[in-house]
Amino acid sequence: MPAFLRFIVLGACGFLLAACEKKENKRAAVAPIAGPVSEPPSVPAEPRFDPVVVHRGQILHEKVLAKTSDAKLDVWGSGFPSAKACLWIPEDDWNAFSVEDREAIITYLKAQVPDIRRNPDRYTNIPSSAPVYSRIRSNIANMRDDSYIIFTMVLEGDGRWIQKRTAAESK
Repeated sequence: MPAFLRFIVLGACGFLLAACEKKENKRAAVAPIAGPVSEPPSVPAEPRFDPVVVHRGQILHEKVLAKTSDAKLDVWGSGFPSAKACLWIPEDDWNAFSVEDREAIITYLKAQVPDIRRNPDRYTNIPSSAPVYSRIRSNIANMRDDSYIIFTMVLEGDGRWIQKRTAAESK
């Protein structure tokens, strides 16, 4: 496109944009808002948890992690819209926990869901070049507040941890 035509086209676009802005400004001045306007939150409100219970659950999780690094925080079922925050805990440890300890671990796990949703890339466990990456990332980012699952695991003779059973799960 010759330079003079580009100048004319760009000038006309600039003129139209300026005219539209003036028109928008006039409309805003003519039609004032009749009272305060509150924007609806773009993200659902995060559930609040007792920080003492969450901290207790975190300490318990760290004790389990000190024994085995396989007890890490993860996401289960990320290939599906019903993805859940997940912890793997050795069955002996889970069985040794009191009811209060188990509730603290569950509360700690529930409290991690907002952070998991905000940072789904940490939990995809696949390369970003994988064809399903965007779907998995989206499933993690859109997890429900109460999506969690805890599995117990046992150490096999060859030194591998295998899933034993579901210890706790959201409905």
